[in-house]
Amino acid sequence: MPQSDLRQLAMQRFSHLNEAELRLLQAISAGQIVDYAQHDDATPLLEEPTIRAGLIRWLCVDPAARQFVDVRGVHVHGAEIIGRLDLAFVSISFPLALLRCRIEKGIDLTESEVRAIALDGSSVGPIAAAQARLRGSLYLRDGFHARGEVRLLGANIKGSLECRNARFENPDGDAISANGVMVHGSVFMDAGFYAHGTVRMVGASIDRMWICTGGRFVAPRREALVADGISIGSSLMMENGFIAVGEVRLMGASIHGDLSCRSGRILNRGADALSADGVTIGGSANLNRGFKAVGRVRMVGGVIKHDLTCRDATLLNQDGDALVIDRARIDGNLYLEGRFRSNAVISLRTARIHGDMHVWNARFTGSGVNGVVAENAQISGRLLWKGIGLTPGSELNLSHARIGQLADERKSWPDAGRLHLQGLEYQSISEGPLDAVARLDWLRRQPYAPFSQQPYEWLASVMKRSGHDEEAIAIAIGGEDDRLRYGELPPVARMRQWSLKYLLDYGYQPHYRALLIGTVLMVLGWLLFSIGGAADLMSPTRERVYMDYQYIEQRHVPEDYPVFNPLVYSIDSFIPFINLHQEEYWLPNAARSCTLLQQQLPCGSVLRVYMWLHIGLGWVLATLFAVGLTGLVRKD
Repeated sequence: MPQSDLRQLAMQRFSHLNEAELRLLQAISAGQIVDYAQHDDATPLLEEPTIRAGLIRWLCVDPAARQFVDVRGVHVHGAEIIGRLDLAFVSISFPLALLRCRIEKGIDLTESEVRAIALDGSSVGPIAAAQARLRGSLYLRDGFHARGEVRLLGANIKGSLECRNARFENPDGDAISANGVMVHGSVFMDAGFYAHGTVRMVGASIDRMWICTGGRFVAPRREALVADGISIGSSLMMENGFIAVGEVRLMGASIHGDLSCRSGRILNRGADALSADGVTIGGSANLNRGFKAVGRVRMVGGVIKHDLTCRDATLLNQDGDALVIDRARIDGNLYLEGRFRSNAVISLRTARIHGDMHVWNARFTGSGVNGVVAENAQISGRLLWKGIGLTPGSELNLSHARIGQLADERKSWPDAGRLHLQGLEYQSISEGPLDAVARLDWLRRQPYAPFSQQPYEWLASVMKRSGHDEEAIAIAIGGEDDRLRYGELPPVARMRQWSLKYLLDYGYQPHYRALLIGTVLMVLGWLLFSIGGAADLMSPTRERVYMDYQYIEQRHVPEDYPVFNPLVYSIDSFIPFINLHQEEYWLPNAARSCTLLQQQLPCGSVLRVYMWLHIGLGWVLATLFAVGLTGLVRKD
C-alpha cells in the first residue's frame, strides 16, 4: 500500500513516529486533510497532537517521499509544529496548508518556490519569506497570529496576499516587512486585521486592489504603514473602521484607482499623519464621510486625476498645518465642505485645481492660526466660500492666486487683518455682495502694511466689466482713500493725493468741492474788488482814458468805456475760459494806498497781489475740474 511505503520511508528517516505524525502520513497518501480536532471511534481525539517540523520539511524536499504526496498537497489542521519549519530554497510543487496550527519557532521560506501557502487561524513565530515565489496565493487569515516579523522582501505572489482578520505583533520593529513585494492579485489587510509594529510595503507592486478597510495599524510615534513608491493597479481602500496609530506614508506612490479613506482614522499627534508627497492618484482622493486625522496630512506635489474630497472630515494638528497640498495638481474639484472641521491651516500654495474649490459649511476651531492659504494657486472654476465658522485666528490668503469665479458671503469673511488679496485675479463674482460698501469692507479686511492698490483696481475692473459702473467708481475712489490713509507716500505725493481727493475725487468724477471752492473764491474776490473799487484802487488799463478831460478833472471814465463791476470782474479774472471784458479794462493800481486806523497802507499793491493769486487759483481749479470731467487722471 502506498501509505505503508510512505510510513516505512518515514520510519527509516525518523525511527520513531507519534500518533499525530502517523495520521498525517496516512492522510497524505490518501490525498486527505488531517484534522486533529475531529475524531470518532476509529480515530480517537489526541490531547496534544504534535508534529515535528523536520517531518514536514522531509515530505517537501525528499524525492522519494514527495512521490507519495497527493496533488492536493499537505493539509494539517489543529496541530502543534515542533521546531522551526525550514523550507528555505525549496521548490514545492504542491500546496501547503497548516491551518489552526501552532508554530512557535516560525517558518523560513527564503527564496522558496511554492504552489500556495495557507496558514489560516495559525499562531506562528517569525516568518522569513524574502524572495519567495508563490504560484498561487499566500493566506494568512481568519485568526492567524504572528509573533515577530513577517518578512516578504522581494517576494513574488502570483495570486493574492490575504491577511484578513489576522494579527501581526512585533511592537519594537516591523510587523510586516514586504518592501519590493510583487502581488499579481490583491492585498487584503482588512476585516479585523491588526498589526502592532510597522507594516512596510516600500516599492511594492500590486496589480489589483489593496484593501485595508477595518484594519488597524499601530506603531505609536513612528511609521505605522510605509508604502513609499508603491504601485497599485486599482484602488487603495482604508475605509470604515480603518485606524492607524502612527504615520501612514505613501510618498511617491502610484495609485491607478482611488485613494479612499472614508470613515478612516489616522492618529499621529504633533507629526505627519498621512505623508503622500508626490503621490499620483488616477481616480479620486476620498478623505470624507467622517475621516479624521490628528496630525498633518501631506500631498505636496501630488497629482489627483479626479476630485479631492474632504466632505465631513476632521483634520486636526495643534502645532502646524492640517492639510498641505502645495504644488499639487487636481484635475477635478476640491471639496472642504459638509461637516468639515479643522483647527489649523489648509495649505494649497501654488496648487492647480482645474475644477471648483468648495469651502462650504466648514468650521475652523481652536485658539491658533487656521483657515486656507492659497498663495499663487490657480483655480480654473469657482471658489465657493460660504457658511464658514471662523475664529479670531482664521485667515484666507489668496495672494497672487488666479480664480475663475468668486462666490462668497459677508458673514464668512475673516476678521480685519486676516484676509490677503494682494495680486489676486478673478474673472467675475458669481455669488455674493456686489455693492461698493460691502466690497470695500471686504478689501479693508486686508493687512494695511504694506499697502497694495492692486486689489482695489482689480475689483473695480471686474465691477465695470459686469456693468456696475457706479460701484466700480466708488471702489476705485475708496482705494485711493485707503492709499492716502495707509500708503507710505512721501510728503509731496501725499499733498498731491490729498488735493486730488478733495477737488475731484482722484479724477473719477468732477467733485462738487471744486465748484464750491471756486464759488467761495469768486465771492471773496467780489468782496475785495468791491472794496478796492470803493477805495479808488482800481484803475482803467486803456491810455485814452487818462487823456480824457472828465477823468482828469472828475475821475469819470468816458461813456463808451466799460463800467467797473466787482462781481463780473471777479468771475472774469477767476475763470480762464471766458471773457466778460472786465479783466482787460481794469487793474488794481499798485501806486495807490488807503488809510486804516490813521495808518497809510499799500492797499493797491495788496489788491494786485491778490488778483494774481485769484487768477492763479482760477486756472488751477478750472483745470482740475476739466481734467476730472474728461477723466484724464483716472486709473482704468
